[in-house]
Amino acid sequence: MIITITLIKLKSPLQYPSLVFNYLKIMKQAKQASCLALKSTGLWTTFYTMTMWDSMQQMKKFAQSGSHLAAVKISSRLASEIKILTLEQTVLLTWKEAKEKVNKQGKVLLY
Repeated sequence: MIITITLIKLKSPLQYPSLVFNYLKIMKQAKQASCLALKSTGLWTTFYTMTMWDSMQQMKKFAQSGSHLAAVKISSRLASEIKILTLEQTVLLTWKEAKEKVNKQGKVLLY
């Protein structure tokens, strides 16, 4: 199974409504795309998501389509930094573990 952890640092707290609007659409898309698990956490301008997929192919198909792709295209307007980490695991990490791993090992996208 594949787990993807994403860290999103907003440019400003004023970007929060746009983040939530896009997240709700992405959540709906993920459920339709057979995402095994989806959870999120965050405060102020720092947010994390974690998803679980049966395969890398399923995860990539989701990431490169629909609401997720639309959100990626506008992410530079909302975020100052995004980090992504993909792991092969059979269980979701705790938030403490996930945050530590994505902060240390995540691939950084800077805007």
